[in-house]
Amino acid sequence: MDILTRLRRIAALCLAFATVPAHATGNQATKPLPLKLVLSQECGTAKGEALETFKGRLLSWCPFDGTKLTAETNDATALAGRRLYVSMDLAPVSQSKLPIGLILSTFNSTWQVKTHIGAIFQVMEGRLEASIYVPEDAKNVSWTLSGGPSHALPAGLVIRDAQASVSEAKFRPGEMCAPCRQHLDEVMERVRREFLFADRMQLNELEGALTLAATGARDIHELDGPMKELARQLSAVTVAAGLAPHGTYLTKAEFASNAFSIPASPAPQLQRQEAHAPLFETKLLDKPVGYIRLRSFLQADFTAGETYARALRNAIVSLHQEGVNRWILDLREHGGGTLFPAIAALRPLLGNGGVGYFVDAGGKQGGPWLWGVLGLPRGTSGVYFTDQDPAFNGENEATAILLGPVTASSGEMVAIAFHGRSNT
Repeated sequence: MDILTRLRRIAALCLAFATVPAHATGNQATKPLPLKLVLSQECGTAKGEALETFKGRLLSWCPFDGTKLTAETNDATALAGRRLYVSMDLAPVSQSKLPIGLILSTFNSTWQVKTHIGAIFQVMEGRLEASIYVPEDAKNVSWTLSGGPSHALPAGLVIRDAQASVSEAKFRPGEMCAPCRQHLDEVMERVRREFLFADRMQLNELEGALTLAATGARDIHELDGPMKELARQLSAVTVAAGLAPHGTYLTKAEFASNAFSIPASPAPQLQRQEAHAPLFETKLLDKPVGYIRLRSFLQADFTAGETYARALRNAIVSLHQEGVNRWILDLREHGGGTLFPAIAALRPLLGNGGVGYFVDAGGKQGGPWLWGVLGLPRGTSGVYFTDQDPAFNGENEATAILLGPVTASSGEMVAIAFHGRSNT
């Protein structure tokens, strides 16, 4: 596979959603909605228990539909034209994060879907919240909570509370806060421009459905459900094209739990937030061979990325000062994350020029990957290093790249950065 084809494939799999700062549009008044949440089955055993019975009790939480909670109303008259909110206070017991599937749907009188969101949420202790617009002609509303597909073993979950509410105000279809509209427009524009299989989707119809589901949103975080639904549909099209699903949409809470904490003072042994394995390792093998192992890294902000890049770069420079001029770069545990800090840190081996680029669905080449370029959304600026930072001319030093089944996404992109070099 040539590098251009590879880059196009990565562009298809690594769709990056535009990040727009959240702005609340005021405290929207809501009123409580009577909630009839039922535990319909627990690890395959039929239950039919009401919330009051199982609230606060440890539930066996099995994957897929093994454990399922449902709620529905056959009279949505009081909800029509308003935004519905559901909120649950959850506490996973047997593991720190639990994948939970949430489906919110509204139907007309003949049970045709009017609005819908379906998503997997990575839930830690705390609240899981979602919302959806109920159109004027909706007659039925239902939502389902079930085990997500990504955990194979039964887990434990305590549902401490569950509530529902509805906005007092009514909304016209498509009416939402200005930042919400901007966010949705930017995301769909990027899908049309960058998603490799965009021509296989009915994007106008999809955008209309997402817009309807987002109606009444007062903050872009209320678009989490529609954005997760979009990511789900993009993955489905990718799978239908014969590729493995890749990429997801993370809520603010999910991103925080997946990002890695970086200490204030750079150190070679940066630690993951939830694991003991360092984000990278460097060591001297038989001189003059140096070993670099990179693992997945997801930066929470630019400061974290810069700290990571400087710590890794300094460790590489230190090895070079010990006499290393042959390198082994181990990417077998690099499953993805943020690309640019690693590209910046590897500057001594890659040099100062562009080492790769993205190609959109139309074949248009994007900006180059450079050691000094900040990998953040449009409208921001900043660089990781300057010409005064320590480095060395390692472009001509032999480098062996180790890849494995786990290597993916930005891990593959790091490998691509070395592609085509005569000494790699």
